[in-house]
Amino acid sequence: MAVVGVLLVAAGAISYTLIWLGLPLPATGLFYVTVALAALAASCVLYSVGLGVSRQPANAQASRQAQRFGSRVLGAIIEFLVRHGFWGATKAAWDRVQRATGNTARRRHHAKTFYRQFVRDGDLCFDVGANVGDRTAVFLDLGAKVVAIEPQPSCVEALKKQYSRIGRLVVVPKAAGSRAGVGELMISPANALSSMSEDWLDTVKASGRFRAFQTHSWKESITVPITTLDEMIQEFGAPAFCKIDVEGYEAEVLRGLSRPIRVLSFEFAPEFISGTQECLGILAKLGPCEFNYSVGESLQLALANWVTAHELERILTTMLDNRTFGDVYVRFLELGFFR
Repeated sequence: MAVVGVLLVAAGAISYTLIWLGLPLPATGLFYVTVALAALAASCVLYSVGLGVSRQPANAQASRQAQRFGSRVLGAIIEFLVRHGFWGATKAAWDRVQRATGNTARRRHHAKTFYRQFVRDGDLCFDVGANVGDRTAVFLDLGAKVVAIEPQPSCVEALKKQYSRIGRLVVVPKAAGSRAGVGELMISPANALSSMSEDWLDTVKASGRFRAFQTHSWKESITVPITTLDEMIQEFGAPAFCKIDVEGYEAEVLRGLSRPIRVLSFEFAPEFISGTQECLGILAKLGPCEFNYSVGESLQLALANWVTAHELERILTTMLDNRTFGDVYVRFLELGFFR
């Protein structure tokens, strides 16, 4: 299917070029149909190589080969699309295919099952780095009230457009940080990769994690307003759950929090373990707490028993594969938890 994806993208590029040169084609929409099919093929690649899906090939060697092949081919497809300005249209087509095939609904159901252990009907949730609202949608489905904190104007517009009729959602068009003010957000054509952390950007550039986007990412920045978690708590109340996904800026966000939250999550990546260590240290100082983690988009806790910050740090520092990523979960014992 990956090979089909490459061929489809190549056919689309040829079709677009012929249309641009004014040469007649059977259907002027051929390029856009091709891009949609390429998106479907690429999504199948993602599924088959197990990015975010808890399926394993028959043996470890097959797993390594699948990851190498999938990463190389998919990276080539994405880099081509980004270079020629087709990424936005392809991503939109991809999302439509995912919805039409029921994949989006299945992922959301899986996410609801996972987050139900942390979020109850009527709870307040903070979605820090809400992007276009994937997690916001899950929290709303669970009956929560949601404060979505997101600085990118295009993402804010998407959030408001999609959820404008839901009274339980407040969109805050700001970044979160250690203190209120303004900051510079480095922009990527993949909006989920925009970041305010220069250290994180330097690290992922060196690791090549986002090589397909790297040439065309983080060349420009926009000035965004910054709030803090303490300010958000003062305005909206203390959340039962707070999700933080801000591409390396997690420690700065946590520095703006001076009190425990019942349950909190933040993203980690092995090559940026120093940032994860900072986060663990900040959280441990807020009160007695224990930790767990999930890998990729598995939405499954990796440890049967929750552990200390020191033990989790030991576990995460043994992860040497820079293709790995995931989320750390912390629950503060003095606030209680359920299930």
